[in-house]
Amino acid sequence: MEDNKALLTRPIDELLVRDEIKTVCHMRGFKNLDHLLEVSDYDMIHKLGFSYHAVIELFGYLQSHGLGHLMEKSG
Repeated sequence: MEDNKALLTRPIDELLVRDEIKTVCHMRGFKNLDHLLEVSDYDMIHKLGFSYHAVIELFGYLQSHGLGHLMEKSG
């Protein structure tokens, strides 16, 4: 089983998240979750262009890997 923290450095394309998340990350230059989580959830929506649904899905994805707390502290 992969270390959950290693998930943060995997390429976005390898993650099981919706295409919207992958597309916005590519457009904005985010290569992995480690970089993306430097941005607050508010900025993900209002500055990067994520939908609310995408941010909620991302939070759920992180929670399912025991990393939800990282999004709560992002930005």
